[in-house]
Amino acid sequence: MIQTDNNGAARRFRITGNTMRLLLGIMFVLVVADGLITSFLVHNDLARELNPFLRSIVDGPLFIPIKAVGALVSVLIMWHVYRRQPRVALTSSLGLIVAYTGLVYWNLLALLLATA
Repeated sequence: MIQTDNNGAARRFRITGNTMRLLLGIMFVLVVADGLITSFLVHNDLARELNPFLRSIVDGPLFIPIKAVGALVSVLIMWHVYRRQPRVALTSSLGLIVAYTGLVYWNLLALLLATA
């Protein structure tokens, strides 16, 4: 939230807990969505996993739980950072949201092109 003085000039930028919770929720959903779409694409031979750490498990039953747990750990770490350095957490969260939004769109584009 941006607070203003009587003249309307910005005094201070304050990040509320609700704002951060919303951003972290969006980040979690995007990571899981990336995992679900990637799993579908790889399982149907429409794409392949480029991440060498996940390539060997993407077709297995543990892929989605590992992505979800990884996303949850990331959210908890980001919340820990937020409590000490809110601006760093905000910047990092927004960067990750932009990156994962790009990945989800890339995966959806791959899905659309592969099924067209």
